[in-house]
Amino acid sequence: MRGWLSPSGWKIGLACAVISLALWYAGIAFLQDIELKTVDARFRLRGVRDVSDRVVIAAIDERSIDALGRWPWPRSDIAALVDSLKDLGARVIAFDIVFAEPERNHPENDQMLAESIERAGNVVLGYYFRTAQKRRYAGPTKGPPDDLAKEIAVEEAKRFNQALAAVSTSQVSILRMTEAPRTPGQCSGVEPNIPIIGGASKAMGYFSIQPDIDGVVRRIPLVLSCRDDYYTSLSLRATSAYLGNAPIAIDLRRDGIRSLTVGPGRVKVDEAGFLRVNFPGPAQSFAYYSAVDLIRKRVNPDAVRDRLVIVGSTELGIEDIRPTPFGPVVPGPEVQAAAIETILRGSFIQRDNAIILADVLMVFILGVGLGGLFGRLPSAVHRAEAFLLASILFIAWQGFSFGKLGLQFNTLYPGISLGLTYLGVSLYEAFGIEASSRRTRAAFEAYAPPEVVEMIVKDPARLVLGGERRDISVLFSDIEGFTTLSEALAPEEVVRLLNTYLTPMTELVFEHGGTLDKYIGDAIMAIFGAPIDAADHSERACRTALQMMKALDALKDQSWFDRGWPDIQIRIGVSSGPMAVGNMGTDMRFAYTAIGDGVNLASRLEGLNKDYGSRILISEFTRDQLKTVFSVREIDVVRVRGKRVPVRVYELRGEGVPSMEEARFISDFEEGLKAFRSQRYDLARERFRSCREQQPEDGPARVMLARCDAAERKQDLEKAAL
Repeated sequence: MRGWLSPSGWKIGLACAVISLALWYAGIAFLQDIELKTVDARFRLRGVRDVSDRVVIAAIDERSIDALGRWPWPRSDIAALVDSLKDLGARVIAFDIVFAEPERNHPENDQMLAESIERAGNVVLGYYFRTAQKRRYAGPTKGPPDDLAKEIAVEEAKRFNQALAAVSTSQVSILRMTEAPRTPGQCSGVEPNIPIIGGASKAMGYFSIQPDIDGVVRRIPLVLSCRDDYYTSLSLRATSAYLGNAPIAIDLRRDGIRSLTVGPGRVKVDEAGFLRVNFPGPAQSFAYYSAVDLIRKRVNPDAVRDRLVIVGSTELGIEDIRPTPFGPVVPGPEVQAAAIETILRGSFIQRDNAIILADVLMVFILGVGLGGLFGRLPSAVHRAEAFLLASILFIAWQGFSFGKLGLQFNTLYPGISLGLTYLGVSLYEAFGIEASSRRTRAAFEAYAPPEVVEMIVKDPARLVLGGERRDISVLFSDIEGFTTLSEALAPEEVVRLLNTYLTPMTELVFEHGGTLDKYIGDAIMAIFGAPIDAADHSERACRTALQMMKALDALKDQSWFDRGWPDIQIRIGVSSGPMAVGNMGTDMRFAYTAIGDGVNLASRLEGLNKDYGSRILISEFTRDQLKTVFSVREIDVVRVRGKRVPVRVYELRGEGVPSMEEARFISDFEEGLKAFRSQRYDLARERFRSCREQQPEDGPARVMLARCDAAERKQDLEKAAL
């Protein structure tokens, strides 16, 4: 449990992902607004797209108003526009206008417009759904009397039903509907065309637009539910008419609209029936023709022939202006044109339940995955570089998926997960791990080379109490007879001598990748192969031992003796093999060290040098691991204290192929050793004497000659006793 609760990169990332999803679930308006602005940014990053010539706009613009008078125009002018568009060859005429009231001064104009619509036979009228019921009476603050309220409610319900009946041509066929389906957007009222005009058209569609919470139009509802029936938008109905009155059908399920089709083509809407409009660009992206020019037929017929013409206001004063991702001033008819273009070209922008699920997965991937990555990187610079690269790739993916694939993924909350994860891991590294690293570095830099310290800092798990079994080498060195020598010096001089001696010896340990285990007075214990793995740990230990001997000789220059310091000699023991290494001690105080038979053997070998008159002794286990050529000679097979099985002991004499003289010396000694073991003492004595002749100060040869004499005396005594 404790390990699970300890911080790590991926755990911090997981926490940040959960925070991001919590913010998403909370539905904070400020954050939602930011996400919507990222959609606008993706539109602009994608850039302006060309449009087909299938949709054009008959604009009630400034020129038309200057020529024909202020809006609303007489219905006779609208009738003339319909007749002219029909004559010019328009395939469909769609009105982004509702004729909700009769023309009071000239009611005959309503009949004239109705006749024009009926003659054209290709007009799709527009109407308007209200999404919030408005009060139609004025009364006391506390409300009207109950009887009056009932009367008003009955009258409004009657008018509502009549209005719905007037737009019933917009109903859709239901392919399949489950019980208790989730219905698309609801309505609370409707503004239809007056009966004489509405009855002249065979098709109608509402042009109600529901902007997002920031007031920008990015999507429009293609299907609305009202009084248990379903109605379609002007853009969808006009598209159907353009495709030869293709049937419109929806597959409605519990989770909303599963599919929406116009003829054989599928329209990709979300479960609530909203089409995300793929706006091609800012205002004027579509071809505009002034209504007065169309009425007076000052437009080339080829510009209108076989087109879907949307009639609507583009004049700012008429207030049919909508903000879109490309700008704050886009005429309403152009929004309808962009929706129709999206359906006809099939250039849909998808954001359904599957995309939302992918967003949730992305939040966790960016949090947990990058948290784990950030936690493994060695420095703040590397984390910053990884964060920058991840951000660039994430933004590039968002732009590509939106602009090329038509997939609108969420940008904000995965981005929050990414940013929080980077910030969280960085703070943890800065104030947690960095502080721990500084303590670790301070604790180890005096005992291990820099690369070992850095490895420990990067892997603090090695500092937990306990150990692991590893194959390593241990080196023990000691100054011969130091206790006796130090008695002749003042305590301060003893300290100076030790510091002068220990400094280069420790540097040699570090130079060969060893770890200083401890100082035991004048003795040194060093580990090779831990905590950093080193396959050649035995060679490193042997090389260190040889160079320690050379360094000692270099130390003892004239200044050494001028200080009155004695001519010291050191003895070294090295052994290799499996040992337990790790932090030993308590939770409050511990030290990195090694324990096991190999440690004890190395210590015993250091002491055996005194018995043999040698300087460096290594065990057979170290000798067997040496892959580089070293000059060694077998000294003896001994049973050291604490070991039941005898161990073969070698003297380490140098590195590299021995010279001819050295090879002869080693050969004579080892032949003498074999003769001694086979009790051929005369031959053994001959070989050991040869060694003394070659190197008069050789201690092992002197010891073995003494053993030959002792063995012969013992042999003679045994014979005499018989």
